Amino acid sequence: MIEKVNGWWITGLVDGEGCFHASIRMDTRYPTLETLHIGFQIGLVQDDVATLEKVRLYFGTGTISLARDRRPYAQDRMIYRMYRRSEFEKVIEHFEKYPLQSKKQKDYECWKEILRVWAIKGLKDKKIRVLDKERGKELVARLKSYHTKRKK
Repeated sequence: MIEKVNGWWITGLVDGEGCFHASIRMDTRYPTLETLHIGFQIGLVQDDVATLEKVRLYFGTGTISLARDRRPYAQDRMIYRMYRRSEFEKVIEHFEKYPLQSKKQKDYECWKEILRVWAIKGLKDKKIRVLDKERGKELVARLKSYHTKRKK
């Protein structure tokens, strides 16, 4: 029997262990095209893979994979990831109903705005052509700055 997961439980997990990220890169096949790589993920130690499976079942999408850490005394992690815009709609729907309670809400709002400003083009739906280049770059820089401030 599959355990029913509470939406607030998901929000709490993401508040503590989740990440909304975005970066801009030049497309190697089309040098004049910049692409946005955007994602949502949750990372936990390997022992907690069952928790990530609950998240995957809750959203009905995403992947779980092993992330090896080569540093001495560091543990490998299991990562739940989403990279497709079609998947992000479920994330947005969730966090509109169950808002984040920490500073991570600011990350989420910026991430959501990045999705709104950029439109999908290209061969894969994780490749996104800039609609409003300057606004998109500003938002990606802002999201990165939130992450940098938190690490200090």
